[in-house]
Amino acid sequence: MNWTIVAAVILFVVISLVVRASAGLKAEQAHELLAQGAIVIDVRSKGEFAAKSIDGVINIPLSELAARILKAVPDKNRIVLLHCRSGSRSGHGTRILKQLGYDETYNLGSFGHARKVIETAGAVRTD
Repeated sequence: MNWTIVAAVILFVVISLVVRASAGLKAEQAHELLAQGAIVIDVRSKGEFAAKSIDGVINIPLSELAARILKAVPDKNRIVLLHCRSGSRSGHGTRILKQLGYDETYNLGSFGHARKVIETAGAVRTD
């Protein structure tokens, strides 16, 4: 058996799973969650957020998420959608929030995907 081919196949599968995991919610799923009152949080740095952001989205950098989430979203039953530049940090953020008891937390994915989804859904709820 050629171990190089086996290793290449395993690497391909792992990369495919990582890309799929960081791709975020499909637009239809995100629209439904937004219609149900989801709050959207951008976990990029303050500098990234200042450079470009989406109207109505809250910025809580990933490094501050655990410390600031309860003040920003006191209701742990509230639907929370996270996004970042690529979907990786927001994926990590969803795991953090789930550990803190926020069961309705989803990775919206990359900034570009989040912007497209939010623009087609209309306004984001900020209450």
